Amino acid sequence: MKANPDFTKPEESQIVTSDTKIKSYVRQLVQAYNGGNWLAESFIEKLNDLTEREAFASPLANVHSVAEIVAHCTYWRWVNLHRMQGDNNFRDDTIDQLNWIPVDALRKTGWSAIKHDLEETQLRLLRMLEDKTDAFLSHEYQPGLTFDYLLEGTLQHDNYHLGQIGLVMKMVRNTGA
Repeated sequence: MKANPDFTKPEESQIVTSDTKIKSYVRQLVQAYNGGNWLAESFIEKLNDLTEREAFASPLANVHSVAEIVAHCTYWRWVNLHRMQGDNNFRDDTIDQLNWIPVDALRKTGWSAIKHDLEETQLRLLRMLEDKTDAFLSHEYQPGLTFDYLLEGTLQHDNYHLGQIGLVMKMVRNTGA
């Protein structure tokens, strides 16, 4: 079979992409943080409705406080930001100290600072993604693990813990913990 002489491979700069997937991830990150998603839940809505006492309260033994959950989410967002910058060692170097920080250490940090740290990761994630295209998503940050997988996981992790925050808040308020 002869190749069609009129067919030429387009240059990469000539290929038009819609970048729908990366835009969808950005939209979902914004909605999980600010509101407007199908869940009708957001970090802003939940966290701004808490007093400092409620944020650090644990309703039952071995149940994390909201402050612990928020610091945990913030930590994993930092891990993923580092991965997007090519630093795959940050997680291993910091997981023992920064994943699930004890509530007493977090009290010293303060509720306002914990919320601010989450906000900082939100801003950095959005800045990091603002000029990315869907092509970025197929790149691997580790063998077999793509940025598509990473961003999808970030959203799943945030949404899981957003639900957990809602349950802990309800338990704290119902028990007066």
